[in-house]
Amino acid sequence: MISSYKGHLEVTDYLCKMGCDLNRSNYQAVTALHAAAAENHLLIVQCLTKNGAIINKNSKGLTPLSEAAMNLNLSIVDYFTDDTLNLFSQLQCIEAFELLATSYAGYFVDNSNIEKIYEYLLKAMQLRYSDPNKPILKIVLPPSEMYENHIECNTLEELKLIQFNVDSLFMETFVVRERILGSQHEALIPNLLYIGAVYADQKKFDRCFSLWLRALDVKKSNSELKIDDFLRFAGVFDEMYHEDGGDFPFNVYMVVLRNIIQELISMKYKSKSFNLLTVLYLIVIIAKVMILKTTNEKIEICNLIYHLNSYNFKTDNGSTLLHLCVNENTPVNTIHFKFPCSFGAKLLIDNGADVNAVDRVGNTPLHIIARSDECTNENRNEMLTIVSDLIHNDAHIDTVNDDGQTPLDCAQVEQMRLILRSQTKLSLKCITARTVIMLDLNYSKHLSKALIDFVKLHSIVNNIKNFRFLLILSNVLKYFWDGY
Repeated sequence: MISSYKGHLEVTDYLCKMGCDLNRSNYQAVTALHAAAAENHLLIVQCLTKNGAIINKNSKGLTPLSEAAMNLNLSIVDYFTDDTLNLFSQLQCIEAFELLATSYAGYFVDNSNIEKIYEYLLKAMQLRYSDPNKPILKIVLPPSEMYENHIECNTLEELKLIQFNVDSLFMETFVVRERILGSQHEALIPNLLYIGAVYADQKKFDRCFSLWLRALDVKKSNSELKIDDFLRFAGVFDEMYHEDGGDFPFNVYMVVLRNIIQELISMKYKSKSFNLLTVLYLIVIIAKVMILKTTNEKIEICNLIYHLNSYNFKTDNGSTLLHLCVNENTPVNTIHFKFPCSFGAKLLIDNGADVNAVDRVGNTPLHIIARSDECTNENRNEMLTIVSDLIHNDAHIDTVNDDGQTPLDCAQVEQMRLILRSQTKLSLKCITARTVIMLDLNYSKHLSKALIDFVKLHSIVNNIKNFRFLLILSNVLKYFWDGY
């Protein structure tokens, strides 16, 4: 197996002469012949077949000929389809040429590759009709919206009609590949993604989304979903927003968001950091265009985001989506928005985000935005909006992090200090919690868990401006506490 895969002809020949089992396979039923064919080692393929290697399908339903065709290994395909050898049936040879044609659609698309697509589709069709009295007909799949309702060509005449229609040739390769491999075969994915990207570059976004959603479905059925599968959608949504004024298909957006939320739920103990960033991008993008959505669409979006927030997902450093949304250092590699983002923050806050959630070092979202060192006249309104939304939704301005700092203590620039001071309104319960901590009262036996957690948020007090007032109040509270 290894010598065949690596292309070591002398070793393979020696092992054949020594009587090694040529048909031994791995856990995926891949044999030495599969490996050599996939890696384009013609001499080793010839050596193995001449020494009696049996031709089988692997666990993915692929023969060595199929492997060669899907990897564009023309010399191997030519050898296997040689009439004088009779290694494969005529139907297997036909389908190999069809797979070869479809494989050209998964690589760099230029005129020569498009010509190759047609060349091998034509060769396969000619073989089907090599005996006019007994043509080998296809079992054509029903039309699918994913493939523009394209119906596969079943005659030479039908094929010739699409010779110079690139879009039709692409659709032909998709339905051909699916007919041969099956509707959920993982080998469908690369072509769907690649041609989808070609359409995205051409601004044919509807066709792009159709193919990418099909790829998403196949990946999901094979448990192969990855962060890039969602990130590419976010990138195109963002492009459409900036180029077309936010007009991207709502149904596609919802499918993507639902899938990534489901993926987050299924990840359990795995790192969620990168997936959360992609979710955040999707939330920010939809937040920017909420005004364009119908009432029902808005309700559907809000319900889904509320459901997302109910899981309280966090990154490896304990940041929630809201932390990320108000953090100027949140990476934006694939989108054109900047953080902090007031639109995204408001959508999260209005739909169940915990405004007092803390990361691993005790920072709330208010601490995070307070650290912003780019609080300029240009983005002051953005900062003010976020701070105001946080505080008006019960974010505590006096919560301290692990360093004993309040959000005001964390402020890096005077503009942010002014914003925070303009919003500073200590509630009686916050003052009371601070006083309980200052007096070192044994409160744990007298309060509910929720109140205990609330008091702990105020456990270290620095730079208290109203110390005299608090001291007077503390004496009053102590009097009542002792009496209790």
